Amino acid sequence: MSTTAKWIIGIVVGIGVLVIGGVLAIVALIPVARVEGQSPPPTVVEEAPPATDGSPPTTVSEPTPAADLPDGEWFGFVTVNGDNGPTVVTIDIAEILTGEEARKAAVDAGVIEEGEDLPNDFFIDDPDDEIEILTLADDAVIKVLSAMTPETYLTIDAATLESLFNGSYAGEPVYGISPDMPAPMNITVEDGLVTIIESVYLP
Repeated sequence: MSTTAKWIIGIVVGIGVLVIGGVLAIVALIPVARVEGQSPPPTVVEEAPPATDGSPPTTVSEPTPAADLPDGEWFGFVTVNGDNGPTVVTIDIAEILTGEEARKAAVDAGVIEEGEDLPNDFFIDDPDDEIEILTLADDAVIKVLSAMTPETYLTIDAATLESLFNGSYAGEPVYGISPDMPAPMNITVEDGLVTIIESVYLP
């Protein structure tokens, strides 16, 4: 091979080495340029993990207001509130069963097993959570049970009844009424107003 040919081949090889080296250098710089020029990654906010026991969120079922009760006598679980004007009486209608009817109802509800005796020989059947909303008459007769002698009734006024339910009562101990808790009571409705409220003793 002539000297000229060797010289040409050497030049070509040298140029090739320079080109390859330049490409590699550029490729090596690209990641650095991207890292230096890019904005910080967005902050990721993780959601709170679900309950470890796999249980669904607890939901509270609120009673559904229903139409006013027709006139008559009714048993149910009563609450009373007079903070915003006339005394409002709400009642969740129920029924007190006794004897064999009560026992069968308790078995159907899963409270006792077939063949078991029903304690105290009564069962309260409360088929739904609907509440009736009424107003207490100005001259309503209100009777609650004494905690000292539960067979004895105390006659009180509307303000005292309200204080029993809102926790401000400071009189003689009363049986069966706790603040913010429905109490078993009989009510009488006349002309759309509650005219009689009477506590019910549940042993």
